[in-house]
Amino acid sequence: MGSESKLVKADLKVIKGLQSNFKLLDPVINVLIDFVLFTQDFRLPKSLIDEVAGHWSRKKVSTVKQAVELARSELKYYQTIIREEYMEKEQEESI
Repeated sequence: MGSESKLVKADLKVIKGLQSNFKLLDPVINVLIDFVLFTQDFRLPKSLIDEVAGHWSRKKVSTVKQAVELARSELKYYQTIIREEYMEKEQEESI
């Protein structure tokens, strides 16, 4: 139970950092956290969260709609890259 408490405190610290360092609104932070949890097998790597938060902050994401649209777009982009890399690897292995 002790490690769970530390994890929760660490996650809360990361989330508070998003509010203070990136000036993202709470609803946008909620989408960002959901996006990272979904893409990272329910882990919250601080470096990735900061990277996404910086990107969204530079794009001036301020609404849930904008955040969801951007998250979906990024997910499709990364899925395409992974699919292409997988296909290239299969082609190399078949040669």
